[in-house]
Amino acid sequence: MPQKKKYIIWSVVAVLILAVSAFIFYSLTKKKQPEYTLATVERGDIAQTVSVAGSLVDQREVNVDFETSGRVEDIFFKEGERIAQGEILATLDDANLSLLRDQAEASLKKARAENEGSDESLRELEEEKDRAEEYLDQTKKLNDQKLDEADKAISNAEDYYDDVKDYYEENKTAQNKITLTSAENSVKSAKEAKKTLEQQSELSEVSAENSLKAIESRIETFEADSSEDSRDAILENAKKSLELAETNLKKSSLISPVNGTIATLDFKKGEVWGATAGHFAKIIGSDLMIEARVPESDVSKLKRGAEAEFTLDSLSENEKFKARVVEISPSGTNVQDVISYKTTFMAENMDDRFKPEMTVNLDILTDKKTGVLKIPLRAVKMDGELKYVEILSAENKPERREITTGLEGDEGLVEIKSGLSEGEKVITLKKE
Repeated sequence: MPQKKKYIIWSVVAVLILAVSAFIFYSLTKKKQPEYTLATVERGDIAQTVSVAGSLVDQREVNVDFETSGRVEDIFFKEGERIAQGEILATLDDANLSLLRDQAEASLKKARAENEGSDESLRELEEEKDRAEEYLDQTKKLNDQKLDEADKAISNAEDYYDDVKDYYEENKTAQNKITLTSAENSVKSAKEAKKTLEQQSELSEVSAENSLKAIESRIETFEADSSEDSRDAILENAKKSLELAETNLKKSSLISPVNGTIATLDFKKGEVWGATAGHFAKIIGSDLMIEARVPESDVSKLKRGAEAEFTLDSLSENEKFKARVVEISPSGTNVQDVISYKTTFMAENMDDRFKPEMTVNLDILTDKKTGVLKIPLRAVKMDGELKYVEILSAENKPERREITTGLEGDEGLVEIKSGLSEGEKVITLKKE
């Protein structure tokens, strides 16, 4: 083969080798574009539940108490009488609560008029402020009265204890020792009752002060800004104030959570509920109840009347029943360093197939929001105290967006209060 021809062949081979090497190098060093998994911001409902296991139990004693303090106005049943679920057992004097409800209702009417463009006078707001100040004064006076009664109860218990102690020193018998111990326990109970009352008094005064501050804030808003946005905010606040006032008014009626027989009634008409320790009444339920132990991490989310859905191991998991929380034990139980609280439920509809000791699986609804924006929780990132998500820009690059979140619900979803709009897409996963 001529030398020139060999040279051409080797030149071609060398060029091919260089080309292949360059292609391989480019392929290995080329930076791949990341791939993103996206989720759409949707509007809908979000719920938060607590799941626990329990069992059906028969003939259980249920402690029934008012959810607010006050003077007993009426008692409609006697010990030994039967009472149906939903019947009113007793009521508290609701004059102050009714006054608050009427004030809230008047405030809502006024806010609606403002929202429709009507001009409300500052004088009416000042009158509402006067009523709030008067209610705060009444609350403080009532609390002082209750504390005075609690102090008297302590003083009477201590006097009785001193008398019993003196008598015991002279006559040291077993029976007198029991009487002395009982007197000592009465002093402790009276002091504990006062401590509870002091806490309740502080809460009621803070609530009244907050109501007054809210009205003062509305006066400032009225004077400084009469824009549509401001009127909308006032209207929404007035609606919530009325809802709160109506809820508190309902708490002045003690409604039986179960069907059963009244075992004990420990208070009389005219006495002040909340000034002493103990339960208002005890009812022996006539229906099967559900008992479950709720971990301490979840029990604070529960409240009496909370809805629950349950299934039974002995029936199909597709058969679901409704129940409500009727009692939450104030004391916990420690088992192997795990603290839990006994919680009692009442099934809304009894079934002939229900039997004592059957295993029950409960999903308790602790909170729910309707018509809110929601996204997967895994899309939310933290930067110190700030929360943010990432969205894709027009150049297909991630951009940071600060957000405010609300309720963290089931199925890994979280409520979005601000920072995103319905239909936007957020990054949930980035794959390099």
